Amino acid sequence: MEGIEMAGDVAIMHGTACESQARRIAESAGLPIIKADVTRFKNGEVSVKNVGESVRGKRIFLVQTGGRDVNNELIETLVLLDALKRAGVGKAVAVLPHFPYARQDHKDGEREPISAALVASLLKNAGADELVSVDLHSSALPGFFEGNFENVRALPLFRDFLKQSLGSSFKDVVIVSPDFGGLKRVEALANQESLAYGAFNKHRPRPSEAHVTMYLGPDVRGKTVVLLDDMIDSGSSMLPPSSALKEKGAKKVIACATHAIFSGNAVEKLEAARDLDEVIVTDSVPVQEGGKIKVIELAHLLGRVVNAMSEGKSVSALTRL
Repeated sequence: MEGIEMAGDVAIMHGTACESQARRIAESAGLPIIKADVTRFKNGEVSVKNVGESVRGKRIFLVQTGGRDVNNELIETLVLLDALKRAGVGKAVAVLPHFPYARQDHKDGEREPISAALVASLLKNAGADELVSVDLHSSALPGFFEGNFENVRALPLFRDFLKQSLGSSFKDVVIVSPDFGGLKRVEALANQESLAYGAFNKHRPRPSEAHVTMYLGPDVRGKTVVLLDDMIDSGSSMLPPSSALKEKGAKKVIACATHAIFSGNAVEKLEAARDLDEVIVTDSVPVQEGGKIKVIELAHLLGRVVNAMSEGKSVSALTRL
C-alpha cells in the first residue's frame, strides 16, 4: 500500500550522543541499525565516513539529541542528514528526543533571533523530511518546520510510573506546575485522573534563576505533591517551589520533568535539596540513575512511534492519556 514501507526499507541510524538509546529503539521497533563512522578533526569539525550500506530509497530514522553538548550534537546531526541526502535516502526522519534551542522560540526584544526557528530551518535544509521530538517546550515549534513534526507526549509514562510507585495513594496526589506556563500540562494529567492541581507564579530576573512569588492551588498539608515540568536545566526551577510546598505542609515532593539537561552542578543541587524527595526524568538526554534520580526509558515508546510512522498510522493515538 502507498505510504507503508516494507521492513527492509526502514532502518535506524544514530549520532554519537545517544547510541545506546538508538539501539534500544531499533530493538523495540524490530529494525536494523545502519552504522556510520563519525569522527572529529583536531579542530572539532565533524567528519562522517562509510555509511554502512545503501540507503537509496529507504526511510531512515536518525536518532540524536540536543542536550548537554548541544552545539556539537546539532552540527553532527546536520552533517549526518547531509550524508543521507547525498546517498539518495528516500526519506530522512530526524528523531530528536530533546529539541535543541527549544526555549528560544520567540523574541523578547526588538533585535533578537528566534533560534528555534533557525534550527528547524537548518534541519530541513540539511535533509530532514520529518522531525520527531518529545514534549516540545512550546506549541509554536512545529510551525517552524516545513514538513511533518511529531511531538510525542511523555505524560502517560509519568502517570504510569507514579501509579506504580505510589500505589493506592496516587489518587490523593496534588499535581503542581512550577509556573503558569506549564499549567496546560498539569491540567491534562489532573483532569484525566481526577486529581487536584495548582501552580506557582514564577519570574526569572536572569537565565537559570527563578523566583517564586505566589501559589494558587489546593491545600497540600499531608499530601504528596508532584511538581511537573518539561525540563530541569540548572535545577533552580524546582527548588523554590519544593521548599514552598514543604512550608505549606506537604508530606512529600516529587519533581517530574521530561528533559534532564542537568547543567553544571544541577545533580548535586537536587541531591542536596532537603525539600525535594525524588526526581523522575526520561532519558531524552542521557542521564545516570541514582540517589534521588529515577529514569524512565523512552525507547519502547519511540520504537512504537517509528513503526507507526513507517506504517502510515496515527502517532498521537500512542500517547493519549
